Amino acid sequence: MALPGGSQALLLQSAALPLLLQHSSVHGDVQAVLQLCCTSKAMRAAVLQHCEGRLDVSLQLSSTQHAERFAQWLTACGQLAGTLRCWPAEQFAGYVSGDTAAERLLMLGASERIVTAALVKLQAEHQLQQQQQQQGGQQGGLQLSSLTWHCAGSSRAAAQLLQVLPRHKLLQLALVQEDALEQDQEQEPSSAASIPADSIAAFSKLQSLAVRAAISAEQLQHALPALTALTHLCFKASGSDRCSREQFVLLQQALPVQLIHLSLEVVLQRHVQPPPLQLSHLSQLTSLETLLIERSSQLPPQLLRLQCSKCSDVQPLLQCKQLQQLDLFCCVAGQQELRRLSRLTGLTHLGLIYAEHMYIGCANDAAAAWPMLAGCIRSLNIHGLDPGGLTAASFQQIKQLTKLTQLSIQVSDDHDGEDGAALPVTPAQCAEVLAALSALQTLELSLDPGRHLLLHPGAAQEGADAEAAAAGAAADAAQGEEEQAGEMQAAAGAAGAALPHHAAAAAAPPPAEGLQQQEGALPAAQAPAAMLGLALLQQQQQMQHQLLQQQQQLQQELLMMMQQQQAPPQLQQMVQAVLAPQILLQAQQQQQQQAAHAASPDMLPVTRVISQLPHLRSLELRGSGLSLEAVELLTQLTQLTRLTMSGCDFDEAAFNSLVLSLRGLKKLSIGGSDLVGDAGLVLVAGLLSQLTALNLCGCSRVSDRGVLQLTRLRNLKLLLAEDTAVSRQAVARVRLLLRRNAA
Repeated sequence: MALPGGSQALLLQSAALPLLLQHSSVHGDVQAVLQLCCTSKAMRAAVLQHCEGRLDVSLQLSSTQHAERFAQWLTACGQLAGTLRCWPAEQFAGYVSGDTAAERLLMLGASERIVTAALVKLQAEHQLQQQQQQQGGQQGGLQLSSLTWHCAGSSRAAAQLLQVLPRHKLLQLALVQEDALEQDQEQEPSSAASIPADSIAAFSKLQSLAVRAAISAEQLQHALPALTALTHLCFKASGSDRCSREQFVLLQQALPVQLIHLSLEVVLQRHVQPPPLQLSHLSQLTSLETLLIERSSQLPPQLLRLQCSKCSDVQPLLQCKQLQQLDLFCCVAGQQELRRLSRLTGLTHLGLIYAEHMYIGCANDAAAAWPMLAGCIRSLNIHGLDPGGLTAASFQQIKQLTKLTQLSIQVSDDHDGEDGAALPVTPAQCAEVLAALSALQTLELSLDPGRHLLLHPGAAQEGADAEAAAAGAAADAAQGEEEQAGEMQAAAGAAGAALPHHAAAAAAPPPAEGLQQQEGALPAAQAPAAMLGLALLQQQQQMQHQLLQQQQQLQQELLMMMQQQQAPPQLQQMVQAVLAPQILLQAQQQQQQQAAHAASPDMLPVTRVISQLPHLRSLELRGSGLSLEAVELLTQLTQLTRLTMSGCDFDEAAFNSLVLSLRGLKKLSIGGSDLVGDAGLVLVAGLLSQLTALNLCGCSRVSDRGVLQLTRLRNLKLLLAEDTAVSRQAVARVRLLLRRNAA
């Protein structure tokens, strides 16, 4: 934003300059303000004077060098910041290739100390100038009205920073101790002890306070009486900070009556019965988030929004006649309890989350009541299911929830060796249910990699036939007992005549190696397996003669798709160069998986319906049966921003088809996909310019050649690449990219 000398002089002398600099369109653009500071000393002085406390500044800590550069800016222009957010860069929450957790913790702690020292220095210099100057001048110093600070390890830096913040200006304060960063420190075992209660109580004008694991419940109780302007409070105690029953009661009594929003999560001592919530005195409260609601709990009747991790009885909820939004986590309410919620006539949003790994069978017990609340159920999440844990009848009830915007069903298959389907419905039945949910924005259907998500139609028919046969056998059992006994005696006599006198072959198991079997005389149970093995052998022999043809065909199909999607010619050449040497390996791996594909249920009906959901923005599909034809239907979901297909058995051609079409993706996960390699990553780097997170864990064919292409993605902040063929050198180069993007 360079200005000619004459124009700049006129602007500096104009009375409109303060109004211009104070306009939100100017100070809302941090880069524009910084450019103005660099034009001239006079313009920098004007910016510092008229934009004090107006910039919204966010800092993601990615390295100590980054923190040092930011500290230099704070020392020179820190008074411009009115809002400051400081937290770890996203890659340090999940990007684990390289630095250990301890090394990252040390880096984050050092970075926070660097930034804290710069803020303390800025305020100290301002105070010194005030003491030296006899006349008024520019205000200077820290002008923060909002601070979000994530503590790494110890909260000592945060405690030091609270001592220099402007107490008459600060309106919003958030102190967060991330769970991933809660480490046992030998020198500083308690982060909460580093922040005294009076350091928070000093901010009497504070309107919003959010504290996570940074102070204890007792410290918060002592600080609350001084915060007379507080309207929003979020408190989550550390897992190691367990308070007593009496302390939790005192904390509830200390809550300011003017609170509008309250989020309270306190961990009580072991084997202590939690006291009921007593919040009826909070006459202004309209939003509440809490862990437990019991029958004797007292809630404010004017509540509009409520989130509860466990509600054993809905009776206290019925007191809130104006309730509009209700989310029940770890829902244990049965049919009768849910039906009672229909009395809340103002309810427009109901979210149900079932944790089946903790409370088995709750979803099935309550499913019959879902249709009665179909007008308000917006979110349904069922997690931790065993295979078959959700009955077909319960799954069919979802069909009536036509206003559902989020559906998540996740099955955790911990039973090794069992091949049962996750959901006891066929693809056609699943598609019928999903077709009724036209309002879906988020859909998650997932199972452990390699397992069947849905029933094979043949298996479903066999189950129905087995049930019919069992019913028929039970009806005819009384009439056929004598006839069956006669047949068994005749069969025994025939067997005795056929076998040698000294052998008891009828009671003995067959030989382990089958040495007594004649060539070609296979048992009936083994005949299908032998036929399948012969068919696979013939397919392998045929594949060996067609490898060259397949190579040419795959290349032509991919290039044709790219031409149809108008991909750049240079990108087409790069893909062709990477793809050629991988065709042979891909064909061999496809042969090995053909038998598994043949037994997998065909997901084509399901993906056909999913592709027609008009509002879908986030999709997660994990399970077998995702053929190229089934996956290609998903290319119609051009509005998708998040796609997770980890562990699916689709090949690179299917993946390339998705990348060519879904160019608006911001988060992509294909972890565990053995058939996706470097050619697919070339397309990702060339087409998915908005991508911020990518999961490649377990993609064994991904190497340095593909991962290094990702350095072209300017928005990429998170990369997961464990259990791949990527070298540490390539990881280091990509890490530099992530740190640059975070800055």
